[in-house]
Amino acid sequence: MKYVIALLTLGFCSVAANADWIDEFTGGTPQQVWTFGGLPNNNFTPSYSASNNGYLQLSSSVGVGDGPAAIFGFVATESFSPQVSVRTSLNPNGSALLTRDIGVLAHLNPGTLTGYAFTIDYQAGNIDLTRINAGGATQGLSSGSITGFSNTTSYDLQLTVSNGNLVGQVFNSSGSLLTSIQAADTTYSSGFAGIVASRDVTDPTLLGTFGRVTAVPEPGSLLTVLSVVGAFALANRYRRNRALVRL
Repeated sequence: MKYVIALLTLGFCSVAANADWIDEFTGGTPQQVWTFGGLPNNNFTPSYSASNNGYLQLSSSVGVGDGPAAIFGFVATESFSPQVSVRTSLNPNGSALLTRDIGVLAHLNPGTLTGYAFTIDYQAGNIDLTRINAGGATQGLSSGSITGFSNTTSYDLQLTVSNGNLVGQVFNSSGSLLTSIQAADTTYSSGFAGIVASRDVTDPTLLGTFGRVTAVPEPGSLLTVLSVVGAFALANRYRRNRALVRL
């Protein structure tokens, strides 16, 4: 029994080291502490707006060719290593005004502006997995498109990074998988999770809206929990077998 307790303690400590977080922006108010940045480092005002379940809006009205090219937000209370799954609901209010690439970030290092991104181009319906190099320059890793894309539709976007494997998935509002792309890259193994919205230099505005955002240390923590549960079940069976022998 002592060994079982030790295994359980070790397992739950391992999970806690890579805790997950969720933000539903209920009433238009974030439940997490968000940090925001822009590229280049111009002034911008992220705003929180309320819908049925709340959502986060990143926006900046700028002149063509001026102002930030991208705005990103992340939750600095949890750093994930080496596995994480980040998911959000894009365009929860059905706007037709969203700009270019909008999506999620994983293994973000805000000091060097590096990490991974999975985004939807809300004007063309293209999807991209990209590596963000030092200073914010991006390098494409994989790309695809959404069949029947509509710029007023809400899509769920999920990026999973696990041991150098990157998988980007797009779901409809019912949770059905629409399309996915994948890539292999081992450049970054840890960092924060977050969201991003960017624009083309010809776009006069930058606008991105995000519903429920989650970050989960999968599949690492899941495997740990399953192994702990399995050890507990085996220990119980061992005790039962010993009890039967005594009878």
